[in-house]
Amino acid sequence: MYVPRRATFPPIAYYLIADRDEIALSPPDSLDDVTLSLVATLPRDLFQCLFPEEHYFTSVVRNVKQPVTLRVCYTDSVAERVELGAFCDSPLNVYLFNSTNTEPLDLLRQVPTKCLVSSKHGEVRDRIRDDDYYRAFLFENTHEFLSKIVEFRQEIHEKLVPWCSDELSKDIGEALDLLKEHLGSPREREEVSLSDFRPCRINYMTLNQLDYPSRRFAPKFETTDHSKRATSLVDSCVKVSAWAEFLRGLEYEGRDYSRSRPPVVLSVPYHPPKRIRQQIDQARKEKTASKRLLNWCYKGLTAEQNTTNYVVQLNPRGATNEDLATFAAAVQLNANRVEFIDNMGYLHSSFSLSPYLRMPMKGASLNTWLHPFELSNYKRTANVRNVLRNLHRFGDEARSIYPDSIMEYLYGYADQVVAISDLPIEWLRINGVPLAFLCDVCRLPETPLASIMAQYSLNSVVEFSVSREILTKALVVCGAPDDAAVLSAFETNRDQARERGSPARFEVCTNLHEFARAVHENQPELLIIDSHGDYAEGADGSTIQMGTQTLTGPFLVENQIRVPIVILQCCSTAPIYGREHTIAQAFFEAGSISVLATFLPITVRKSLYLSARILGNLSYASMTAVHPNWASFISHNMRTALFEDMRLRLQQAGICYDKFDGSKYHKIRPQWQTESMFRGSRASAFESCKDAVLSCLPPELEKVARNILDLADFVPEYLYYTHLGRGDLISFDVWTEDKHLPKAPLLLNKKPQ
Repeated sequence: MYVPRRATFPPIAYYLIADRDEIALSPPDSLDDVTLSLVATLPRDLFQCLFPEEHYFTSVVRNVKQPVTLRVCYTDSVAERVELGAFCDSPLNVYLFNSTNTEPLDLLRQVPTKCLVSSKHGEVRDRIRDDDYYRAFLFENTHEFLSKIVEFRQEIHEKLVPWCSDELSKDIGEALDLLKEHLGSPREREEVSLSDFRPCRINYMTLNQLDYPSRRFAPKFETTDHSKRATSLVDSCVKVSAWAEFLRGLEYEGRDYSRSRPPVVLSVPYHPPKRIRQQIDQARKEKTASKRLLNWCYKGLTAEQNTTNYVVQLNPRGATNEDLATFAAAVQLNANRVEFIDNMGYLHSSFSLSPYLRMPMKGASLNTWLHPFELSNYKRTANVRNVLRNLHRFGDEARSIYPDSIMEYLYGYADQVVAISDLPIEWLRINGVPLAFLCDVCRLPETPLASIMAQYSLNSVVEFSVSREILTKALVVCGAPDDAAVLSAFETNRDQARERGSPARFEVCTNLHEFARAVHENQPELLIIDSHGDYAEGADGSTIQMGTQTLTGPFLVENQIRVPIVILQCCSTAPIYGREHTIAQAFFEAGSISVLATFLPITVRKSLYLSARILGNLSYASMTAVHPNWASFISHNMRTALFEDMRLRLQQAGICYDKFDGSKYHKIRPQWQTESMFRGSRASAFESCKDAVLSCLPPELEKVARNILDLADFVPEYLYYTHLGRGDLISFDVWTEDKHLPKAPLLLNKKPQ
């Protein structure tokens, strides 16, 4: 099961001391931009500010995912956490006071760990300066922080020795001297002009972590021409990506690290209609504005950023100063939200030092194309051709309203994508290829905002990997035994698994009690649920049938249904339009790391094929170094279904399997699957799939079969699903052991060439 995320490098624990607040439609006060921006300029751990190049090299060859250690600690819980020893896990604590309540300072004196202290509040800094104990630990900026590291060099040296090799431990003193030298002569560094566009700053913060402190250059942030914001953002991503370029062809101790490229963290902010309604309803209930001003508030909340310059535009004709002020205040609410998402993007980037991209905020311009997938509308328009046409319309429209430079970067560089968005970004089509096919996509819903931080917090504290014994810890549950089709598919999957000798367990559950018992008794690491899903507005949100009862989010949390990897073979378990209270979110709240959910209603046949394919392929992938992580494995299983989707469409039209040339089929299909596995050939595999399928048929059937496939009257399987969570952080043990050096708290004395 889960294990605590082990530190390979001596971590610096950043504790954000704040008053308790509620997070709802707007970002929480405790996670403000001032404090998070300061954290981003500080090192993630003590090695990083002394041995930046060795640090990055060790992270790669040991497959280390050690993010910034940021913990939110509310002022009313400090006493309890001190008593439990919660502040004693790291060599260095940094207390960041976002509260003006200084009582925790007295409590934190009891913690034996070395500490530094900072605050954005002047009165708190004055209180610290007047304190004989804390005065020496106060810092206000990055330079002062590093100066404290040098000032406490003897204690820091002693803390670092156990974490590095004997050879490298001799260099700690020299590294501290070099740090002191650079702090004393900052003017000797080359001054480089950088864009002040906020998403660019996130990438420069990551660059700062890669080469910390900035020894080669002194950044000078300058205002970027608005028309060049998108290209400046891509340029900043390229600078981050360049650090991974040395991995191409790199071998170390007989291992190849060419596939160790970090994922791209992609933020795609969006105005879902439901959130806008909630904000307007809240303002209406408070009766703080007239109908006219509510209208201007609505305009501000729904305002979109321009595709090329990220600027919100307004025609002020006929508007009063009060109207414009209301509009500006509403726009600022969205700006605060995007600012928070940027900061969360940095925290999620810190696991693998990923490049960060942010699209312009959109809303109504996409709602037209999303409207057919509103659940009530979908039931009226859900014939296959309409669904596929609407999917393509959304994908093409999304492509047209986002910057070309970002699209080109994603198409040419990105292998894995961690998307922060409520949009079905998997449907985005770049050069005609859906993003879900082009890349391994994981998605973190933007709504509710708390979930983005919760995903970071969970994955920074615990980690989970796919072991060779994963199938012995797999549980498949049938929650709709009253549906003959679902039960038959479940039994077929079970029988096929037993024929393969799979140790996966299969259980039929007729109520919630049986489901909870099955999970608690089996303690699965992989849970697959075959059933019916539904969505209803209100507290329950999306739900799953479990026999004669309904599985809801509160039940999952209250009964501690905690499973690392969950696959929901049920309809509409992750509906679009920024819906809250989804069953997938409830699994995360209960402790899951990865949840494969559905955008749309799926057929029993599709769910059967995917479940069988996952269980069958997992028996090989868990024993052979094929996939680096769960995101790669799941995406490959869904992506390669395109070949079978086409074959099954031909079968429905009367061209059955026995009409295929067996020898060609068994040769061409795996060749095409291999081509689709690698990022460099994935786009061409997408374009060649139809020809690959047709080449398995006798020449006399090829024309008829081509006409059938040209009708495009089937929806590829991978467009029904969304992979939620950080599946990219779930490594396969066999891959780590075969492709990387063992994890150990030792810094390797080698720099990238």
